[in-house]
Amino acid sequence: MRKKEQPISIFKKFKQSNFKAFLFFLCMSFVVWILVQFAKPYKQTLDFDIRYTNIPKDKLVENNDNSLKVTIETTGFRLISYTFFKPYIDINLSNLEIASNEFIFDISENKEFIAKELKISEDVISLKKESINIPFSQKTVKILPVNIAHNIKYAVGFSNVSDFKTNPDSIKVSGPKSVLDTLEVINTEEVKYDNVNNSITGEVTVNQAKYKDVTFYETKISYEIEVAKFTEGRVKVPIEIINVPNNVSVSIFPKEVYVVYQASLENFNLISSEDFRVVKDFKELKSESDYFIPKLYKTSQLSTESRVLDTKVEFIIKQ
Repeated sequence: MRKKEQPISIFKKFKQSNFKAFLFFLCMSFVVWILVQFAKPYKQTLDFDIRYTNIPKDKLVENNDNSLKVTIETTGFRLISYTFFKPYIDINLSNLEIASNEFIFDISENKEFIAKELKISEDVISLKKESINIPFSQKTVKILPVNIAHNIKYAVGFSNVSDFKTNPDSIKVSGPKSVLDTLEVINTEEVKYDNVNNSITGEVTVNQAKYKDVTFYETKISYEIEVAKFTEGRVKVPIEIINVPNNVSVSIFPKEVYVVYQASLENFNLISSEDFRVVKDFKELKSESDYFIPKLYKTSQLSTESRVLDTKVEFIIKQ
């Protein structure tokens, strides 16, 4: 029985090996055919997306024409590569001629540039359009002061000597007139410090997310704030009654009040009572009352948080 089975087994193996060889040569033939076909030259028109770069900050580009048709005569390999890895054409607007509120991109003069952008020889491309007209609208330009948004907590006995000093103190912005007309100041991102007992310097960026459709010519702001140790003082200041009619006299008691203020140790001894004025307008006196609360009209530029001690001042009006 074994001798009869042996010829059949050999025949099957021979038949299977021939089928595998046939499949191998068939696949190889197909691959060779594909390679030959893709190596042939073809001509095809493709759309390439355009990106605008270096847009002038005072102009708003209306992206009406965002692609360029380019006819390319090249191998099938190169054409199919554009299906998976299609490059952009980046047009630098800062170098273009302007006519009637349009940037003019001359295609014939920039054929070599376009070929480089597409990573292909200039000789194998052709372009039907003569130019690309890129319309724009002129933005309104405005210079606005900078405000440092801040949350600063000082150590006990310390405070700022003056307000933030910024560089620049104002920045140029552009955008639609309807938007810029609503803006009076440009705020930065918030600056936060805790337990401050020394002067502060740093850099912060403009809060651009807060200003839609606004273009900033500068976005980084340097700041400085002087911090010093403060102490509290007080001085006696005479009360002034203003706008008193000629035929009227006003008697008050007390005639002086204490003004409490804070000042840096450096400036403390430079402050006197003459730096303050406590005033009450006669027109604000009410006949049904016999007292008023005095107001601080003028304060020393070297002091902070000045206030009049809570005092009721009695008065009598004499005709």
